Amino acid sequence: MTNNYGWLEKHLAPLINKKVTGIVVEEGSEEEFGQPIYGLKFSGGTIVFVLADPEGNGPGHLDIVQEN
Repeated sequence: MTNNYGWLEKHLAPLINKKVTGIVVEEGSEEEFGQPIYGLKFSGGTIVFVLADPEGNGPGHLDIVQEN
């Protein structure tokens, strides 16, 4: 049996060799049910928001974005 985790490795690859430099809190909007969203700021301007899933519905997803 082979594992098909290539998609996950590709998704997390932007974090390789990055350093956590801070914590980010975005105040929630109506779309997020008014809840704050927490994230980690990495070197190079990458921010990882801790979400339930890509749609925000279930456990275990990191939304990785580049800071503007």
